[in-house]
Amino acid sequence: MLSPNLLEAQKHIASLRLDKGKAYVEAEKKANKFNQAVYFFENYIDFYRALCLQNKADFENIEKLKTVRLDAFKKLDASNPYKLFAQAEIHLQSAFLKGMNQEYLGAAWDFKSCYQLLSQNEKLFPQFIANKKDLGLLKSILGTIPDSYHWIIGMAGMKADLNEGMALLKEYIEKADDNEILMERKNAQYFYALFNLNFLKNKPEAWRIANNYTYDYKTNLMSLCVRVFAAKGTDNNEVCIATLNERPTSNEYINFPYLEMMHGSALLQKLDLSAVNHFKKFISANKDIADSKEAYLKLSWCAWLKNDTANYLLYRNISLNISKKGEKNLLASSGGKDFFPEKTLLKARLLFDGGNYAQALETIQEKPIATLKNSLEKAEYTYRLGRIYHESNKLSKAIENYDLTIKTNYKENEYLAANSCLQLGFIYQKLKFNQLAKTFFNKVFDYKNYDYKNYLQQQAKAAISKLEKS
Repeated sequence: MLSPNLLEAQKHIASLRLDKGKAYVEAEKKANKFNQAVYFFENYIDFYRALCLQNKADFENIEKLKTVRLDAFKKLDASNPYKLFAQAEIHLQSAFLKGMNQEYLGAAWDFKSCYQLLSQNEKLFPQFIANKKDLGLLKSILGTIPDSYHWIIGMAGMKADLNEGMALLKEYIEKADDNEILMERKNAQYFYALFNLNFLKNKPEAWRIANNYTYDYKTNLMSLCVRVFAAKGTDNNEVCIATLNERPTSNEYINFPYLEMMHGSALLQKLDLSAVNHFKKFISANKDIADSKEAYLKLSWCAWLKNDTANYLLYRNISLNISKKGEKNLLASSGGKDFFPEKTLLKARLLFDGGNYAQALETIQEKPIATLKNSLEKAEYTYRLGRIYHESNKLSKAIENYDLTIKTNYKENEYLAANSCLQLGFIYQKLKFNQLAKTFFNKVFDYKNYDYKNYLQQQAKAAISKLEKS
């Protein structure tokens, strides 16, 4: 039951003013101890806290309370459509958190439980619009679960269907009215925007949608986070920085350290070395040393670009000595602890990552390839050119440079060649040379020694499957 206390609580929770939202939930518990809806709101608070702080204790806390909250919803009357939906939502949130922690088996079981509850609820209450949101999320994201766990998905009779999932999300967004729980409405909008970016790969449309749904970012920290992620992913680096500069700073909002990391990265991608301040703030605020690995690496890059060799080596070695589960550390460890990246290539990489393709091209062309000292630098040179030309839609030049990268055959980290094969597959697929595209997608599996291996192979496998169905 959405009492006045809970109606007020949802406004604060949806904006990441979690302590204030919790105060209203506690007031409702005192006023009406039989209102099970408080457990739904409490789980949302704990979910957002774990999502933002990424603290192991918060993950453990929400999992510890999971059974109590599920049991509370089981006591609801069978005629209440929220009885099964609320249980499904708790399983869905648990699956997201487990997936973030790479606990894929546990995440898959939670997805399975969520799907079964939603399917049952859909049969009992076909007009209950909230089902569309979670079913849409499930159908859209199932393809991101590693193949080794797909047998669990099959047990529940689930099938990944991105188009159907996106259609359900859109239907929910269009039909949900003010009677729907605010956190649910906002989450549907956020996921729809981010799925357009990450799954449909339509940058202009993804930004249009994200920009529309995050209009309240100056007073809603969750909207700001989504806007920042969307801006970064759609080559709107200046918008990303401007948005972070307008971040709400009141103590009412939860601390979200990773935004400092995002701010530093966005500045570094325009070669603004004031990024150092944000990386240091992130490290200071972050409780998990393993999550600081990337920040130390980027601090080393800042030092190297300032010709500060001592601090470059200091920060680099700290980064290399931090062990992180499932780390993705592309080219960071190549060459050992005393490795020094070629500065022109590093600048080009950063500018490219910030979506500044023209400046990235101008920068890399300042360095003739003949002046590079080894096969790694030459492979990275042609790879960076390939990526720049690819994103600039100069496909013939992209193909030429991806081919050169593959032929360089740098063995210590084969990521550059493996991703060149994947990108060539995407180019030939776009040009309707499907057999050639399939050949290059299959070549991704020829390489064994590289970072991002599982991710690239999953992308190649999904692309081959799509080609075979067309």
